[in-house]
Amino acid sequence: MIDGRIVEGSRMKEFPDQTTLRFLIGIRVANVVFQPYSIDVRFDDGTLLVTEHLIEHVDQNGRSRKLDIQKGFEATELHKIVDRQVVSIIRAPFSLTLHFDNGHALTVISLPGPLESGHIWRGEDLFVF
Repeated sequence: MIDGRIVEGSRMKEFPDQTTLRFLIGIRVANVVFQPYSIDVRFDDGTLLVTEHLIEHVDQNGRSRKLDIQKGFEATELHKIVDRQVVSIIRAPFSLTLHFDNGHALTVISLPGPLESGHIWRGEDLFVF
């Protein structure tokens, strides 16, 4: 990866560093789209977060729900992060947690291995994890 752009043949499994991801703070979720093999979170500035494996949603009361996108999952309350602003992020090598202004949190988990777990696309920058 060079300057946030994917170089052909490279693979990233870890999330970019906390400083690189600071652009997520302050943007709002425009919608959450359930695709056949991913959940896409679109933000009001055009940023797109695509996750293909595992996410965890925690509501304002601390109730946690893991969603395994490839295996399926039951009803979810992800609609409660729509039109909510990201107020902070916590980055670990294989997870990224977004905290929202209504007390909810969404953790995206990257699974080590030969395939990508998702990506963040912002303008011309593409961050694969």
